[in-house]
Amino acid sequence: MGCIYPLISSLCVVPNPPLTLLASCIKCLAVMADNDAQHVWQSLQQTTFLPHTGNVYTQVAEAASGAGILPADYGKILCQHEMTCGSYPVTLEFLKLVKALLKGLAGENVSLATSQDLLACVIFVQKEIFANFQKWRYANFTHMEQVGQLSLEVCHTVLHVLPILRVTEESQTDTDRKEIQSVSIREACVHAFLHTSAGEALLAIAGTGVDTLEQKIIEQGSFDGAAERLSQLIKLSLSILNRLLLLKPANRPPCPLEHYLTSHTTGLPHQPHLIAVMASYIYHRHDPRLSTLATLLLRRLALAAPMSIFGCLGNQAAALRDMYLSRLQTHSENVRLKVGILEFLTAAVETQPGLSELFLNLEPAKKDSKDQASTSTARAPVQQKEMTLGKISCLHAVLDIIEEPKQGTTHCPPDLHCAALGLLRALWHDCRETALTLLRKRPKFWQNVAAPLFQDLPVPEGEANAVRCQIKTVAHAFLILALECFYVGNNTLDDGLQNIFQKLKDKNRYVYWSQYLCELLESNDGHGQDIEEYLLREHEVLVLLQGWRMFLLVAASQSGNAIQLTDVKTKCSILNGIAMAIHNQTEFLSSVFNAKACSLLTGLYLALLTRWKSCQNSQWKHAEAFVSVIEKYADAEQGVLQRSQSAVMATLTTLLQDHRKQDREKGLSIETIETLLPLVCVAMQHSTTLYNKPNTTTTTTSSNIPPTHGTPTTPRRQRSTMDTPGRNRSTMDTPRRNRSTMDTPSRTLLSEQPSGVFGDVSMMEESVGLGKLEENQVDVEEPVNKHKQSLPVVAAYLLDELLLAEKDQVSAWMPLLRQHSVLPLLLSTLQDCMQAQKGIHYVEAVLLLLTDLATIEESAESVRIGGLTQHTCLALLHLYQQNGDSKLAANTRIKDLKVDKPKQHQQQPQEVISWPGIYRLCVSLNTSMLATLHHAYLTDALNFFGVHRERIVQCLESVQLNQSQACLLEAQATTLFLYQMAHYKQDWRFHMPTELDHLLGRLTQLCHTCVALIMRPRLLQRLLEMSARRVELVPQQLSHMMRSTPVGLQRQVSFEQAEVDGAQTDPKVMKTQAKLLVILNQSLSALRYFSPDLLELLLNQSMTVSDYPILFELGFSAPALGQDTPATFGTFLSAVNMSIEFLNKMEGIRNAPSPSKSPTKAPTSRLGSKEKKDAESPLENPFDRSVLFLIMESGIWLIMTQGLRCLKETNLPLRDRQLLKRELSTELSTFLHELQRYFRRGGPASPSSASPSTSILRNPLSASGSKSSLHSSFSDQQEQVFFRVLQMFIQQILR
Repeated sequence: MGCIYPLISSLCVVPNPPLTLLASCIKCLAVMADNDAQHVWQSLQQTTFLPHTGNVYTQVAEAASGAGILPADYGKILCQHEMTCGSYPVTLEFLKLVKALLKGLAGENVSLATSQDLLACVIFVQKEIFANFQKWRYANFTHMEQVGQLSLEVCHTVLHVLPILRVTEESQTDTDRKEIQSVSIREACVHAFLHTSAGEALLAIAGTGVDTLEQKIIEQGSFDGAAERLSQLIKLSLSILNRLLLLKPANRPPCPLEHYLTSHTTGLPHQPHLIAVMASYIYHRHDPRLSTLATLLLRRLALAAPMSIFGCLGNQAAALRDMYLSRLQTHSENVRLKVGILEFLTAAVETQPGLSELFLNLEPAKKDSKDQASTSTARAPVQQKEMTLGKISCLHAVLDIIEEPKQGTTHCPPDLHCAALGLLRALWHDCRETALTLLRKRPKFWQNVAAPLFQDLPVPEGEANAVRCQIKTVAHAFLILALECFYVGNNTLDDGLQNIFQKLKDKNRYVYWSQYLCELLESNDGHGQDIEEYLLREHEVLVLLQGWRMFLLVAASQSGNAIQLTDVKTKCSILNGIAMAIHNQTEFLSSVFNAKACSLLTGLYLALLTRWKSCQNSQWKHAEAFVSVIEKYADAEQGVLQRSQSAVMATLTTLLQDHRKQDREKGLSIETIETLLPLVCVAMQHSTTLYNKPNTTTTTTSSNIPPTHGTPTTPRRQRSTMDTPGRNRSTMDTPRRNRSTMDTPSRTLLSEQPSGVFGDVSMMEESVGLGKLEENQVDVEEPVNKHKQSLPVVAAYLLDELLLAEKDQVSAWMPLLRQHSVLPLLLSTLQDCMQAQKGIHYVEAVLLLLTDLATIEESAESVRIGGLTQHTCLALLHLYQQNGDSKLAANTRIKDLKVDKPKQHQQQPQEVISWPGIYRLCVSLNTSMLATLHHAYLTDALNFFGVHRERIVQCLESVQLNQSQACLLEAQATTLFLYQMAHYKQDWRFHMPTELDHLLGRLTQLCHTCVALIMRPRLLQRLLEMSARRVELVPQQLSHMMRSTPVGLQRQVSFEQAEVDGAQTDPKVMKTQAKLLVILNQSLSALRYFSPDLLELLLNQSMTVSDYPILFELGFSAPALGQDTPATFGTFLSAVNMSIEFLNKMEGIRNAPSPSKSPTKAPTSRLGSKEKKDAESPLENPFDRSVLFLIMESGIWLIMTQGLRCLKETNLPLRDRQLLKRELSTELSTFLHELQRYFRRGGPASPSSASPSTSILRNPLSASGSKSSLHSSFSDQQEQVFFRVLQMFIQQILR
């Protein structure tokens, strides 16, 4: 056979070559290429017969244009000989040879030169042959059909067989290999059809029309011959068109082919649209494959093209619908055509509302004349018409197909069953409520839908297409059930559906499907390394994983209680299966399938782990395995893998948090931490992307279901960082509360799933409040940067938990932090993010990490040496200063966030992370640093106060104007910082005497405001309502607000009076009161350090009292709201009496109060932490009993010390001294009387209990109680010992 190649070369140079002989030689080579394509290609390259190029194409447009392609000997023969005589034997054999070479070399690892020369052959076929073959002169007309068909077969082979080849080229030194990303043959072929005249030729063939084809059949009397060849040509064109629309680059403007396809008309009045011509192939019955390909092309157009197919069909729409449904309902029709019709209708439901309504054909129900007469006499204002299925509706065929007795028979084979349930799933996903209502009423509908869930399936092997269709059918069934539960709710589900869920539970089908999915994933490990994106979307295992994932997410939400997935053992089994599947899938991360499966599994595991808290203990055994998974992800550069890495880190964070809460001794080994810490540090290095690129700050808001995001969201928690005022400052063991890892990591992770399968949970994107569901499709084009930005956030939380778990082994992990330069990285990126005001989630995570480090002396010293103040102090100014003005923007949101203001009828959204909130976290961080390092950090703390003193004073003043959550939380953090600073009052006064005096005035005014607001719940409710309507209030508006407030509300000062007036305290008001109590407690504790010592005042007669200022004025009336109203003794007397009222009220709500360890550890709420629902029970008590006792203790202490301070004041008139003693004796005696009753009875006081407004009007003798009651001692309990001092103070000082 070796003589053929020189013979071909010789014949090509002959002036008049024998075309038949040359064609026979090429035919021999085509036969040889079927068996040894590599050898034939190499031999042909030694000749100059095939078109070739010397270029390496890196731009697809250049390759598709044919620039640089040499036609070689074949081009000369075609142009000079074949086209002249009208006979094309060489061209026909050349096309067969090219097709054989493409098939033979498709699986080979070809060189760069081979790839580019093959590309030259294909482009030559498209540009020179296929685009012009209809214009050539033909001696034999059959040659034209053969040339067109063979050209299309070559292109069909390229689009269906050839992968996107990645070739390498060795350098000249042979010491290294560089990868050259050249244009692939398929990319060039697609671009040539989409943008050149080859596409027009393709559309001309596809638009031949059924009339022309039928005319051929009539002329010949049979389908054989010319009609069959024309049919084959049309089928190839339709198949290639479908493939082109599938493979065209995404996110590109419409190409010329799409424009021509969607807008092509001849301009004649009765000429149908090209889309209608293609749809009319449904009338052709001789070759069902032609009708099937035309239907599949319409399906692709419905998904890809921005057009209305219903409008293109024109007046033929109804007739075409009838024909489609007729062929769908015919039992003897080709099954593949039926499947194609159902898939077309599924796409139409999702993207073509007009076309879907045409096929659904829902009609108003016809009523009898008697019914019409009765309804006309009694018409309702709004009456919804009852609908029914029309006689010509696709749902009749679908319901007939899915009947349970027919499933698995010839009437309903697996692929047809899958397509039918797919259409129903699309209806549920698109929420076609009218159609859904009619379907729910059908007898045994839910039984028919759920029947596949009770069948056992084998693991598919080889070409088991039937099993693969059954797997997809199960996925559709899970999705329909999940969406129905989510939309309808638990209480209104159909009885038949509830019975299905009960049956699934009784037969243990949940465990079965979990195990079966794990078997499927294991059987596909390592497969599909070069799997295409469009194939990945339709892979049966991923489709089932998506359906099972959605089903579990809904089951874990409040909407899924009817699913009855409540057994802890079943939940643990499901979680264990997912964990094992994650570990197995990470063994072959080079596989695209495994990478995507890992992304879905990790997000699902994280969501379920966060919701199923009862199973968290049993999942600790997987912690070490997750560490190894993170290690395997370390070098991953794919966006999908980085998303999985974020999810696994968030999962490990959740497990570590739960492990720490359970106070278990055995945690991660130090070797594991040494392995994990470098990986976390590498992940945190991605934080530079947060501020180097624009628009990187993202927030995830709730969306609704058929978000998850993704970006995985970050673990959040509520905690107190400081020690208790009035307790030992070195005690820093602050209990943490509600560190939910799902608030941030789960939202970005679940972005591929409906935004709402997390809606009531922060879980379905912070909720099941969801976005758009893509159950059957896998999002493989999600931007990489999004996950790079979430990765450092989750890594920071994981590092936080790692260090907290090993808090007692600082010497083990502190060197690792220094070795990897963790603290310099954190501080530098923190400063950059704050200056750029980007990456707010990362800033929050880092600040919380540093706050935890600040509670440990060794790490706190490292943070101080690293320059915490230098990196953050001045950068914070940018967070709340705008145009040089310092604004308390409590409701200001990040500039990058676009959050619309809620309408009045909508529910108020949860708190959004804001930059002023970041300032609050920095205040808490400095508070913790000062509490741990004491004098070593005092200079930094003074610098912080000096830089931000205006903001601090403004924050204290703003409580009177703004009672929003953000404002009160900042006030809590600020007063806690001032409490810590008060321990060093001498140094503070030495450096900033004027500022300190001004601050003390603001602090006492804050106490006055808090007491005035807490005592008036109805007034506070009025202010909250007005603040909600006016998002931003200015000081000048306060007087107007007070004028608009009813006088009765302003004068109301007792809870009893509010209840008599018929006002029941709003839960929002109670929460606000609880926050104000915490602020008041911390303020009083700070003021104690600026008041003289009680024992020194009593025992040291030579004490210089002028060193201590008088903090409040002489007055005993109840505090009132007003900017110029000073704090008096009456303010603090009202505070202690108010505390007694709260304690009595608490005893009425709960019989067994449980004081917390630290009275002032009111949780400093974390940014963006999820608030409880507003509609909670009024019996739920947000007040802390220990905080109330500490308010009483601090208030009494200040009253006694400031009272003695005033009595020792030489300039105080005698009349004022007597008034002070008399009023204090009366008020404090009344307080002790009520306190004794509280301790003695353990229940609420009588309605006549003293209040600040009424006690001052009583007779002093009657108000102070009898001598016996006054001399009765308090017990030795810890809560009562201090009040014995007050008892002695009244008896010996005030009497």
